[in-house]
Order: sequence, then C-alpha cells, then structure tokens
Amino acid sequence: MGWEGGAFLAGAAFLVQWTLLLAAAVLALFLLAHVPGSRRSWIYLTGSVACSVVCSYTSANGLLLWPVILLAAWILRLSRVQLITLAISCIGFIGLYFVGYHFSGSANSGALLTHPFYALSFAAAYLGMPFTIIESRLGVSLGLFEMAAYLAFVLLAFKHRLWSATSAIVLLGFYLFCLVTAAATAAGRMNPQDPAFVAATAHRYIIVPLAAHATLILTAAWLRGNARYYFWFSWTAIFALGFTLGGKTMEIHVIDESGKVDLNSASQDLLAKLLLALGVKDPRAHNLAAAIVDYRDPDDLLTPGGAEAGDYDSA
Repeated sequence: MGWEGGAFLAGAAFLVQWTLLLAAAVLALFLLAHVPGSRRSWIYLTGSVACSVVCSYTSANGLLLWPVILLAAWILRLSRVQLITLAISCIGFIGLYFVGYHFSGSANSGALLTHPFYALSFAAAYLGMPFTIIESRLGVSLGLFEMAAYLAFVLLAFKHRLWSATSAIVLLGFYLFCLVTAAATAAGRMNPQDPAFVAATAHRYIIVPLAAHATLILTAAWLRGNARYYFWFSWTAIFALGFTLGGKTMEIHVIDESGKVDLNSASQDLLAKLLLALGVKDPRAHNLAAAIVDYRDPDDLLTPGGAEAGDYDSA
C-alpha cells in the first residue's frame, strides 16, 4: 500500500513518545477513578496529577488530557478542595509548559470554524486509520461510525448510572482524549484543498487510532458485562489489524542453491550458455566466458577470446 506505518513502528524512537503518552493518560484516569471514598484519596490524586504531568511533557498533545481529567473529576464529584487542587495543577503545569515556548504559527484553528465539515471529516479520517490508507472514504466512514458509537456508549453509561464507574472513567475518558487529539491534529494539519486527507495518514499517528479502536471494543464489552472474554479478543484484533493493514508487505522467495552457477568452478561452455541465456550476443558471450576462465586460473596461458594479466595491464 505504500504506507510505512503499523504496529511494527510502535517501538520506533519517535513513536515511543505516543506509547508513553497514552499509557500515562490511562494511568492518570485510573488513579483518579479511585480517589472518591478512598482512605488514600490524596495519594491517588497526587499520582493522577503526576501521570498527567508526564503525559503533558511527553508531547504537546498531552496537554489536552487536563480538560478530560477535570471533567472526570467533576463526574466523580470530588471534594471542592480536590477540584481546586486539580484546577491549580492544570493551570500551573500548562503555564510552565509554555514558558519560553516558540510558537511556529502552523496551527490553523480558524479553519475549524470556516470549514467545520472538513474538520469533522479530517478527524474521522484520523480516527479511521489505517483504513484511511486503503480508501479515504472508508476511513472517514469508520471514524464517523466510531464517534457515533462513542456517543451511544456515553448515553448508555448515563442511562444505567455507570458514568462514575472506574471502567467508564478510564474507557470513555480515554476515548475522549483520543477525540480531542484528533481535533487538535485537524487544527494544526488539515488542508481543506486536500480531499484525500493525506495529512491525517502519517505513520506517526497510528498509535492513537489503534488505541481508540481497542478502547471502543473494550467499552462495548464492558457494557455487555463480559469484559474478560472480549478483552483478549479486542487486543488480538487490534494488533492483527495493525500488522495486516498497517505495515509493509513482506515477500519471501525460496531458491534452490543447486540451481545456481558457480563462477569459480563452472566450465567455459556453461558460462557461455549462461551469458547467452541472459541476453548477451555471440561472440561476446564466448569471449566473456573465456575471460572469466583466464581471470580465475593461476597461469598466464591465454584462452582464445579471453584475457590474461598482460592484457589488463595494457588496457
């Protein structure tokens, strides 16, 4: 397919930051979900803040985790002191991030307002990776479907009063983080003149969509109440997807070594026939065969049509 992304590149130097970022985001949400009603609430809260800081300083996209953390804290109904602590941490660490920061000016957030439908399609194409590589419309359709599924899962969680459960905070919160990451990518990378959404298909973006796919599958499994079985199925499916559709094609050829011609031992007649089979015209083929025989033998006897050391010296 001509695309260099996929699960094989998850360990590449640049993509390791995405793996660390997403792992820190999941852990931050997980620790935050354990704050309410715990005797060690401040330990969990401190751990959540620490993971959010790791996420923030791993990549600029990590800054987008803070609004998700604050929303989750509000849903969990943390105490006023805890909410204020999170808010101060959010403002403080985001402010520190931009100390001495040099803005590139490449962000085009205004395009989100002037081209809202293209921005939505770009975000869908981003979340639809790696299917967007196969066909842009396929990737956009998948991305839009996943967005709709996420909204449906949120409504189901609220309907069944599961919105404050640990699984809801982690899974729904993490996918929301993936959504805002897609929106931020659209603001900085989208080009409304590009109908194929090429900027959304860079191999460095593949980790987030794959994680988002897995999150939705796990959320569906959790809502169905049979998470243990679907957990392994979902991760197996996602990694199979990454290896199958996301990487380069590998071709393996098995060649019998006995069918090859050894230039160091083949006869002059065999060498000539080989050269003729390769398209070399006669008498050049016989002359080259003779030259090969003369080149490899230890004597100075000239084979008709060949060449010895003196011929090479005088050339």
